[in-house]
Amino acid sequence: MRPTIRALALAAFSALLLGLFTFVPSTAQATANAPTSSQVVAKKHPKKKANKNKRAKKGKKKSVSVTWPIGPGRSGPTVKDIQSRLKLRDLYAGKTTGFYNPATQQAVLAFQTNQGLPATGLTDRVTYQKLSELTDAMAPGADPRCRSGRVLCIDKRSRSLRWMIDGRVIKTVDVRFGARYTPTREGSFRVFKKSRNHVSSIYHTAMPFSMFFSGGQAVHYSSDFARKGYNGASHGCVNVRDYGALRSIFDQVRTGDKVIVYWSKQQ
Repeated sequence: MRPTIRALALAAFSALLLGLFTFVPSTAQATANAPTSSQVVAKKHPKKKANKNKRAKKGKKKSVSVTWPIGPGRSGPTVKDIQSRLKLRDLYAGKTTGFYNPATQQAVLAFQTNQGLPATGLTDRVTYQKLSELTDAMAPGADPRCRSGRVLCIDKRSRSLRWMIDGRVIKTVDVRFGARYTPTREGSFRVFKKSRNHVSSIYHTAMPFSMFFSGGQAVHYSSDFARKGYNGASHGCVNVRDYGALRSIFDQVRTGDKVIVYWSKQQ
């Protein structure tokens, strides 16, 4: 019993010494070091005020007013738009600088003369409205060969087919092309054969609404394209996945209509 009592006494004495040398910060120090409630709120929402300011600025839309007519010496986004539209009409060959230069004035003058408007070379409201009306449905970036006559305008870069008549887009559909070793040929062609319910004599697969333009290559509907999207390719034909849209195009296209297959310039 004596060794046990002695051991207990030593343990108690050791615990007392340990308690004396253990540092416990005072309540005052803990309070001083603790973050204030305002600091906590600031840390939780440091960008709240900034975000509110951003939303306020974003909500304000600048209203752009145009003073008509627009002529030499003027510049800005409206002038740039005028130049772009004149380009679509093949009346302006310069750069879209946004500055109303002499070339722009001459192009406007030519447009006004063609449309029976007062030929001043200045873009008034009536001239601009007429120019917009005639170019809104045209295809920006379309190959120049697509801007006249009846044409299936097929752009490999945008992977799109535009059915156009006299520069006006009638309908646009997504398309898919041939694989690496069976590429779709590029150039200017003519539709030489139409076959509504065609079946491939080589692959024995359905090719609805086929419009042949170069040997065995044709524009036609592809159920595989509709199902897999661009995770696949054709054997050289131009695949269309919109059945209804292609049926409408097929009914309008005539034998002899142009087919232009090209790469548009990268914007």
